[in-house]
Amino acid sequence: MAKAFLAVLAIAFAPLLTSAAEPQAADLTVTLTADKTDYVLGDDVQAEVTVTNASDKALDVAELVFEERSLSFDVSFEAAPGKTKQYTYSVLKPDPHLVDRIGPTKVSLKPKKSMTGVFRIPILKPGPLQVTAVYKGGEKEARSSVATLKVAAQADGANRLAAAVSTSKGDFQIDLLPEEAPNNVSSFVSLARRGFYNNMNFHRIIKGGWIQTGCPYDLGFGHAGYAVKSEAEGQTAVHEAGTVAMSQNLKGGFTGSQFFIDLKRQESHDKKFTIIGRVPESRMDVVKQIGSVDTDKNTDRPLKEDIRLKEIKIIVVK
Repeated sequence: MAKAFLAVLAIAFAPLLTSAAEPQAADLTVTLTADKTDYVLGDDVQAEVTVTNASDKALDVAELVFEERSLSFDVSFEAAPGKTKQYTYSVLKPDPHLVDRIGPTKVSLKPKKSMTGVFRIPILKPGPLQVTAVYKGGEKEARSSVATLKVAAQADGANRLAAAVSTSKGDFQIDLLPEEAPNNVSSFVSLARRGFYNNMNFHRIIKGGWIQTGCPYDLGFGHAGYAVKSEAEGQTAVHEAGTVAMSQNLKGGFTGSQFFIDLKRQESHDKKFTIIGRVPESRMDVVKQIGSVDTDKNTDRPLKEDIRLKEIKIIVVK
């Protein structure tokens, strides 16, 4: 009798059990459309991203903005022949101190409606490039299909990104190292191209140690309105004369817009500050000149005159 009763229950609930095991359709879908498929180093990918509510009900979701709690990009590029580097191009807004207090701005996305934005992704190296849009503004993460792109070197063979730095003491060059810190290099390149670094001061000079700039307030506590996760821990590069690294955000584990250039070997900086590039020895004269000026012992600022960072231009070199 008991066995017969259980058999009846099993038959009755079989459709429910089967239904529960079936995968559910995603409420949100994400598409990424690149502006083209073939690029030259020095370009940005302009990615149009669309998030669509595929469900039959309105959804409260995060506004579509470039911020890791809303939108980021998984990127894969050829760091060296036969060696692929993968990273997530993302930032955290407004600041890691505030993210627990200020949630993403929410919008109501109606059924079958979409929100769309266009976002620029810096290209770091020539070779194959793959980009995926990742949206985390709903209940579940939603990803686009992979966009497979190609990047060529410049016509003259130039195949490396660098930064041409102009200061009131002269000019120098930073050879960027995207294979060491792709997300931080991407942030630096993006800020430079938008003119963020134009007309700033070298606000901190540790004589014989390092020179520092990149604060929009010229005081040492400002940033670009967002933070980037540090990539220092996994780096193989070390801090020596000419090393360019991002300063830490006021909260450890993050960087911002400020960067510094080492004037000598700094072992205590290894795996603590994210290295993004190097100034070649042949271009170090101006850096050394800046690093040798007399400074205020209380503020580390130059005593006689401000040393200006006039402009940073992103260039492609051989």
